[in-house]
Amino acid sequence: MSMGLGATEYIKYWYSDISNANIIYAGTTAGLLKTSDKGQTWSRLSGTTEEAIGTFIDQLSATKRVYHATKTKIIYSDNGGSSFTTLYTPSSIQIRQFTAGVDTKGLTLAFGDNNGAGACSWASQYAASWGQASVDAVYNNCGYLWVNKYVAVS
Repeated sequence: MSMGLGATEYIKYWYSDISNANIIYAGTTAGLLKTSDKGQTWSRLSGTTEEAIGTFIDQLSATKRVYHATKTKIIYSDNGGSSFTTLYTPSSIQIRQFTAGVDTKGLTLAFGDNNGAGACSWASQYAASWGQASVDAVYNNCGYLWVNKYVAVS
């Protein structure tokens, strides 16, 4: 089995479709791959050429909408990844983590950004005792959490 990974590309995570054991997504450092035959063959999904941050399938939507995040955007597909539409593009930050969940009350999307200096500005007061490198390390591992709740329509 060959996944067609680039020379320096590696898999960051796996995401399986809980309603169809044949379908698995592989988030890589260069995009999103999909198999529909339990990993025997893989295809690279168009429009997903950036490093994958997270993927989620809304099992309760009529189209089983696939949400996918990169550092620069959150996109979605209503056709199993054949094409994607941009849902959100942050203007001055990058997306560091992405997750989502769905229940009968609606869909929740959440991501952490890379604005460590803003979110953890409290660390600057310790520069003299910790050293600037330690403060920078706090900033590099900190950010704001953004949550958006989409209420289910009955």
